Formats: sequence, structure tokens, C-alpha cells
Amino acid sequence: MTAVRIEGGIDPWEAKAAARQFGKLLHARRRELGLSQGKVAAAAGMDKRHYQELEHGFSNSRTGSPANPRLVTLLCLARALALDPQELVRVAAKGADSVYLSREDS
Repeated sequence: MTAVRIEGGIDPWEAKAAARQFGKLLHARRRELGLSQGKVAAAAGMDKRHYQELEHGFSNSRTGSPANPRLVTLLCLARALALDPQELVRVAAKGADSVYLSREDS
């Protein structure tokens, strides 16, 4: 699969890196707060399985599609984990940028 940067968008490799970073932040913050996945999911108003997939960086683990939560989901997760919603987006963006910047250096 050849990755192509789309003007104003991100390619599939960047999307996967962003999703992984997003999931790592969810996992780390949940552990820091001493919460179970079920408690975070309930506080965010979502199914536990959906939360687990997001924490692993997926929207659908069967298809391998990277996490791509809706805005309201981001806001609910931020509230449940006592995070600034901007931090969730910032961390995901750093994941995508790391892929893009590593290609620029090649």
C-alpha cells in the first residue's frame, strides 16, 4: 500500500498512528485514575466493547479500521477521564504528524 498525503488530509498510515496514540492516552489516563474499562465506558455513555476498541486504536477491530470517534464521543470520553478534549485531539495529531515527519526526513 503506497501512502499518499492528501492536501489538507491524512493518509491511512497517519490515521492509524493517530488512532494508536489516541488509544494509548485513553489507556494511560484510565489506569492513572484507577478505573476499569467498564466504568469509563459507562461514564462516557458507551458500550464497554466500543471503549475497548478505541483504547486499542480501532473503530472496528474486525476490519482493522482505525479509531475515528465522533465529536460527541470525544467530549464524553474527555469528561469521563477528566481530560481537556483538546488534549485528546493534540495527542492523536502528534501520532499522525510523527508518520508524516518521518517521511519528510527520508
